[in-house]
Amino acid sequence: MELFCSGCNKWFHGRCLKDLKDFYGLSFMVCYVFHCKDCSPTSMETWVAKQANFSHMCVTVLANLTAEKLKQEGFQKTGEHIYFKANPEEDDGVTPRIIPPHLYRLHLQRSVTLSPNDRAHELRVSDDQLTVTGFEGYRVARATHSVSKGTWYFEVNFLKQPEESHIRIGWSQPLAVVQSCIGYNKLSYSWRSLKGTKFHDAIGKKYQLGGYKEGDVLGCLIHLPHDPFKPGPSNKWLPSSKKDLPLINFKHNYFYEGHDEVSDVLKNLEPLQGSRIEFFKNGKPCGVAFTDIYRGFYHPAVSLFRNATVRCNFGPKLQYLPPGARPMSARVEELYVEQTLSDILFLACNGHYCFSTCVSWMQHALRGAQKMLKVVPVCALSDNYMYLVYNEKDHKGFAVDPVEPQKIKAAAEERKVTVAAALVTHHHWDHAGGMGEFRKIWPSDKAEAYGGDDRIDHLTHKVSHEEKFKIGELEVVAYHTPCHTKGHICYYVSHPEDENHVVFTGDTLFIAGCGRFFEGDGAQMHHSLNEILGKLPDETKVYCGHEYTVSDLKFAQYIEPGNQKVKDKLDWAMKLCARHEPTVPSTIGEEKETNPFMRTWSKEIQQKVREVMDSGDKEDDLAIAEGAVLVKSCEVPKDAIPIRGYDFNEGIDFSKLMASYMSTGFQASHLGRAVKEVNAMLDARERDQENAKSGQFFVYPEQRPIPPCTIFLGYTSNLVTSGLREVIRFIVQHNLVDCLVTSAGGVEEDLIKCLAKSYLGDFRMDGRELRSKGLNRAGNILIPNDNYCAFEDWLMPILDECLKEQQETGFNWTPSKLCQRMGERINNEDSILYWAARNHIPVFCPALTDGSLGDMLYFHSVKHSTGVRLDIVEDVRNINTMAVKSNRTGVLILGGGVVKHHINNANLMRNGSDFTVYINTGMV
Repeated sequence: MELFCSGCNKWFHGRCLKDLKDFYGLSFMVCYVFHCKDCSPTSMETWVAKQANFSHMCVTVLANLTAEKLKQEGFQKTGEHIYFKANPEEDDGVTPRIIPPHLYRLHLQRSVTLSPNDRAHELRVSDDQLTVTGFEGYRVARATHSVSKGTWYFEVNFLKQPEESHIRIGWSQPLAVVQSCIGYNKLSYSWRSLKGTKFHDAIGKKYQLGGYKEGDVLGCLIHLPHDPFKPGPSNKWLPSSKKDLPLINFKHNYFYEGHDEVSDVLKNLEPLQGSRIEFFKNGKPCGVAFTDIYRGFYHPAVSLFRNATVRCNFGPKLQYLPPGARPMSARVEELYVEQTLSDILFLACNGHYCFSTCVSWMQHALRGAQKMLKVVPVCALSDNYMYLVYNEKDHKGFAVDPVEPQKIKAAAEERKVTVAAALVTHHHWDHAGGMGEFRKIWPSDKAEAYGGDDRIDHLTHKVSHEEKFKIGELEVVAYHTPCHTKGHICYYVSHPEDENHVVFTGDTLFIAGCGRFFEGDGAQMHHSLNEILGKLPDETKVYCGHEYTVSDLKFAQYIEPGNQKVKDKLDWAMKLCARHEPTVPSTIGEEKETNPFMRTWSKEIQQKVREVMDSGDKEDDLAIAEGAVLVKSCEVPKDAIPIRGYDFNEGIDFSKLMASYMSTGFQASHLGRAVKEVNAMLDARERDQENAKSGQFFVYPEQRPIPPCTIFLGYTSNLVTSGLREVIRFIVQHNLVDCLVTSAGGVEEDLIKCLAKSYLGDFRMDGRELRSKGLNRAGNILIPNDNYCAFEDWLMPILDECLKEQQETGFNWTPSKLCQRMGERINNEDSILYWAARNHIPVFCPALTDGSLGDMLYFHSVKHSTGVRLDIVEDVRNINTMAVKSNRTGVLILGGGVVKHHINNANLMRNGSDFTVYINTGMV
């Protein structure tokens, strides 16, 4: 018995297996999944049978009947055995018995490199068989693998070009001479570095002017059309099995001995209509070099003159892979299949084995070759997994939960993958939070977005339970698995030509665990895990949303200590995590063996749960609970405020309504305290006349008297951008404050609103799209670009006026003086600055240049070489002097940043303010 490992594609004899004792399979069966010790996540050999279809059953039955027949007639346990003799009587007992050639197979390399044998021996080749250096005259090196159909591509990096050295690159058939150059005869085609000449049959023609040189990346593409419905004779597109050639032993190696009759090959050459060879230089096509080339098997080839050095890149990571072409590295698995088919045809046609046995071999070969579905885990945030999933045939695929789309983009570009969709499992930010950035990279016309919840941004397709759809050749089934969230979706993905199936479980199923119950209950989670995901084939690979494997396995070991498979998998997972390697994927079968939430039927788990729930002395528990809950209350302080809301049956009295917040509780109490503090500073300002410096005025502004309590009001620009501008305007209009401090936006937005309107929008509107339409978004408020143009037209004459005064009188401008001048010129009673100028209330703006005003000042200074100079230090002196000269001060700050710092710093000059209210929703 031999088993085929689906992980490493190797065969294992039954006698070599150590862990797999209970094997109940049949000989020649192919419907199973086997993992060797190295490939199994539990580090133990595993074998799981699959559902067989009718054709599989027929092949297995016929193969077993044939084997039994051979046991009865072909081989006997008694008597003399003389094998491989046409006439047993001729055996003399001395002559070695040669094993027939048909029992041997050609050795195929596991990767595409430059051939160690099929090259000129003078060339120097690196250990990895990819870099080659020339020697004196032209010499040829061919690759290990050839192609006869399809579109294929490889690249050559021109590393070194010493003086008078040159190279040729191209394609060569096996019998083309190696002690010359490519293009020397009819069996090869080349492109030369010198002058960019193309060569075939020793004839050079102009192709690409200038040629190429050291440092260039050169691409070689060959297109050989093939009709799969009318393939023609197999020897024209299948490699030879060589089994009809004599077998020789040379230096302990076996070789098929063949005689190369080049003349016969040249006589039988025939053009392949529609074929072509094309070359590329640094990713740019140089045009088609050859058309209707001769039919045959072509190897990538290079020829070098003198000491030139090149390095071949056969993929899969190519710099400039043209659309529709396949890297030569993909030829490895394809050749396994073709060589197996060629061997089977020879054996079946020459009567060495029955057809059913050959078909069985073919199915085994296809098991290891057909791997169309590729999954690339991409780490995100601290412990999240995103996934890049694609079809290795056409490199088209999708991303799963792309919370960091830039990483997905990098992984896709590295593998030349076209991302055609995003599959989002649920709406939580650590899974769907990157959809906005995803849309910037892949717009909706380039990539769809699938999900099961309307709370996912940029969703184009809301899927339902068991809904099926396709992305390229990949087939997807959506499974609704509610509990973690109401709209959670798991995606089951397969390819019609690949037996490997995968499921992306998001935060429903983890390795040995499950997600938290945010929007569901235990019954929903049990149904999602066991009745939906648990019904998938056991060999389905599980890709979850987080790396919680070690902690989940520790819990599984605690809840089911007798499960040896959990212990083994925990050891395995801890080793991987120590090496910072991912533990995904698992399989549905493994989860049924190790995940306690999919093993609720286990008696050990049920018993452990009961023990945990029933542990502890009930009377002690009751005493502890009573001691904690029924503690006697202490006396309430006499000045404590009873909780009571406002009674609207008494009518609406805003003063009483605001005062009632003090007794409402929660955040309303803080607001009530703020109202009380503001009323206190207003009362001090109006009533405390005896402590006022009667008849005295501030140094700046000169016409403003010093009140009993100077009130500083600070506010950020967003309050002016929004509808709260009218509230601030009312305060300034009625002279309820003495000093304003704001940001640049607080100044310019007040003025711009006098010139043009802004409009209500939406927080979710795309900033890039709005910008392209000449719109700006501040939160959910839209501001047309035309508003700023109108502001520029209004402001520039004022700056001209200020500059003239500066030049003629030496006037020293400050940000607050400029704000006063703009307030005087705006002539609009809706403006805050208008009333500030009329009431001689200074407007300090230490960061005046941080906005559109800064842009206007810059444009004006460039236009007039010097521009208006603003003295910030004088303004600092002015606001500090206001605070120092005041009787008492009150501070009302709305927002943080420079506004808060400027007011507080001024009041520190007098050892702090007497009344303070600070409101900021952005901080705790």
